Amino acid sequence: MIPKTITRKHILQALLDIDEHGVPPRRAATKYALEYEGRLYPPKFVVSIAARHALGSDLDPATFSGGQETNQFLVQRGFCITEVRLEARNDADDPLTPAVLTERRARHAGERCPACKVRIRELLEALFGRVEERYSLGLGTLPSHYNGNPYHDALEAIYSRLIAYRGHADFVRTRQLPLCDYFVPEPGFILEFDESQHFTTPRSIALQSYPSALPIGFDRDRWRALCQKICARDPNPPYRDEQRAWYDTLRDFAPASLGLRPTVRLYAKQIDWCRLDPQRQADLEMFRQLLSVPVVEARPTPNRVAQKHISVREDPGAIIARLILTQEWPGHPGHARALLEAIVEEWPAAPRVDFLITCGGFVQFPLSEAVPIQALNSGSDEALTHILKRAVKVAHEVVPADLRARLSKHARHITLGIDTHKNLISTTQNRIREPHAETVIVLDLDTGEHHATAKSYPTTAQQQGLIRSRDIKSHFLTLKNGTSVMVLGCHDLSVWNPRSTNARGWRAQLNAEFRDLARDKKPTLVLHHPHTADSKMTWRAAWTSLERELPSVKFYAGSGRYWHRDGPRSPLHEILTLTKKGPTLDFIINARSTSPSGGKRQRNKDEARSG
Repeated sequence: MIPKTITRKHILQALLDIDEHGVPPRRAATKYALEYEGRLYPPKFVVSIAARHALGSDLDPATFSGGQETNQFLVQRGFCITEVRLEARNDADDPLTPAVLTERRARHAGERCPACKVRIRELLEALFGRVEERYSLGLGTLPSHYNGNPYHDALEAIYSRLIAYRGHADFVRTRQLPLCDYFVPEPGFILEFDESQHFTTPRSIALQSYPSALPIGFDRDRWRALCQKICARDPNPPYRDEQRAWYDTLRDFAPASLGLRPTVRLYAKQIDWCRLDPQRQADLEMFRQLLSVPVVEARPTPNRVAQKHISVREDPGAIIARLILTQEWPGHPGHARALLEAIVEEWPAAPRVDFLITCGGFVQFPLSEAVPIQALNSGSDEALTHILKRAVKVAHEVVPADLRARLSKHARHITLGIDTHKNLISTTQNRIREPHAETVIVLDLDTGEHHATAKSYPTTAQQQGLIRSRDIKSHFLTLKNGTSVMVLGCHDLSVWNPRSTNARGWRAQLNAEFRDLARDKKPTLVLHHPHTADSKMTWRAAWTSLERELPSVKFYAGSGRYWHRDGPRSPLHEILTLTKKGPTLDFIINARSTSPSGGKRQRNKDEARSG
């Protein structure tokens, strides 16, 4: 049995040890590998070494089993396990890194060849630049989660037909759509690498029901023919074929919800992918043609990324503008930038506001882009320094100089909620153990100067994983005109929730220090960046208490997503009213009224008020 005292920190320390000293031949990976920052490690050996840091000595491999026990233990601590199927290894080599797999490409290991998957990523990088593997789209798994998708009715029909096929009505076992194989942020598309088990009768049933107007990046007729030819069956569990077909369907329909290009699919057995060379132009050209995706260097345009209606709700004399998303939003930087460009186009003729604010997690980036393992091991303060530095860079990428100049005609500042990527959204119900941070970057649109802060007061369900800011002063800034502003991350506002008086330990101390500092700073303006705001009860008590405790506050506003996995719980107009004090200019991003071919953005005050 694996001791529960082994934490993620101990495992990260073990990875450093393995990087330095390698893996003994008899402990090399055979079937599964832990994948971290592009390297592959033998899971059971990792746990043994991690015990050295947790308990003082290596864990005897005879005392615990590999496979399910070890893999589940590592997954629970936020690591990714991948399947590895290679020929018998007789050499005493290092962990199965991409470099090792590349050297072994001559030993093509069939459709599950791990070198092929590495080579797919390398080819994508050669064509498009940055590529994300095993990426969360942040989408749900039930038809009701896709009410804003223009093909919602088709999804309902496919779901019903899959249930009717063999009577399995319980094949959806998770609320979060499992990770996609590859995501290419620019120009913005999903790529799935389909092995034989994906070609089943349920998959054929689903494909047959796709609407003809749905854009897809593969030959649907060929995929159906492969389903009939291969006719794979996976009886464990009995509903597995329906489940796999449904999740594949959702990934094909996801671009309509997220404003992406059509999902691309490659058949694993079409060619020996590992034999393609990303350094050879002929191989790159062949791969590009197989993708059916043109190589486009330009960033996504507003019309291509966000086929959405933008409704505008104006209050006279507004000093704060809010961007209100009414849908799922995975936080791709390119799409955030394109949406801001669309907002500029729709901005009404109105006086310049002081702030345009966005929701928490409006933009996301991988933690590994910002923080080396050594910094994570050194403590949260050093890690947060790296994260804030990266978040500022991302902010300037989302709002480059040309866009900043156009936005500055309408607003003096913009706040960007920028999170490190995590698989679950920050709510009180979601337990998030993986290391993550939630930052807010304030950009001066006139000068390009920035102010950075990060969430300090986590939910109890995320406090184990949150890399939080201990610098409470960073939540306060003074504008050039002397206005004192308090900037809050998502759950920071809960410092003023009456229930927070029950806090204990460091949470109680942080609560008291935050409130004391706020009374001392006397902010006039409070800007809140929640991830969601779909119930009138979520933030109401905290705002009421804050108003009572801080009479200096004349204006406040929050800009959470009006979204819930089971549907919003309160009318939109109530949310807009209860999350502000003073006049606002609200841009409401609504995908529900968009046609499959794209819709014209419109300004509709009545629609916005009715919710």
